Amino acid sequence: MALSAGDVQFIYSVLANSLSADAATRQPAEALLAQCEARQGFCSCLLAIITSRGEESDDDVRLLAAVHLKNCVTRCWRNSVDSPAIDNEEKVYIRKSLLLNMREENGKIALQLAALIARIVYFDYPKEWSDVFSVLAQQLQTSDVFTSYQVSTVLFRSLKKLSKKRLAFDQRNYSEITVYLFDYIWNLWKSNAQIVLQNFSVLSQHNSSLDQSNDLLLIYERWLVCLKIIRELICSGYASDSTTMQEVCQIKEVCPVLLGAIQSILPYYPFFKERQAKPWSHAKRACIKLMKVLIILQDKQIHLLRNFLSSAWFW
Repeated sequence: MALSAGDVQFIYSVLANSLSADAATRQPAEALLAQCEARQGFCSCLLAIITSRGEESDDDVRLLAAVHLKNCVTRCWRNSVDSPAIDNEEKVYIRKSLLLNMREENGKIALQLAALIARIVYFDYPKEWSDVFSVLAQQLQTSDVFTSYQVSTVLFRSLKKLSKKRLAFDQRNYSEITVYLFDYIWNLWKSNAQIVLQNFSVLSQHNSSLDQSNDLLLIYERWLVCLKIIRELICSGYASDSTTMQEVCQIKEVCPVLLGAIQSILPYYPFFKERQAKPWSHAKRACIKLMKVLIILQDKQIHLLRNFLSSAWFW
């Protein structure tokens, strides 16, 4: 028998009981959850619990619901001899609801949701979820920095998961995604880089530590996530010059800018190290991540970049 919206509170109580320290309460609840997994509507009930944010919703229960939903999708999203598949109507509802509810204050739950969306993208793109990347790109443009940061995390996790597909058809699809996303993500990264560098400049003019606004910290984090997206798009969306003997023009464009960003951050490093611990940590982390991406891109386009990086560091 299928579960419905009327069963959400019942599933919530079962999840809460499965967190109990009392084995007599916990074990029957765990067994009941395992039985419910085979019933249509279970995933929708879990999603309703995850998205019910408020004083009456316990975050531990919501996190457990997110973990169960992720695992249920892994086992039941596709037809299997061992597990009944989730029906198409429920899949449509879940895909739509997930994209409408990416703004999540709880960091652990947000990470589970990002991983969940990435798995569904892996299963359903492009045949069943052809518009997912256009929707993510649109939501990334929101003025709400917190939401934009979380969308960037979902986008990165989805691209990374999708890059594991190795069939020629899948690689062509990935190349099309790269063409669609690259310019916007690259321009967003450059815009955020200017904000990060301006913030470092302001902080360097004070001998004591200043509190940074939450939006600035989120922009910094989004900047680093966009860096990972750029790396993923270039490394998985374009062939290496060692196999095609052709230049990837995006690498020629990106690498000098990344190197320039490192050179712009380095002068702040000793000042922050002596006076301001948090900005020093941010500067150090940024330089390390930028260098790692430069090294990865050098391996991708080794013939083109070997001489460039050598001469750049020499001068």
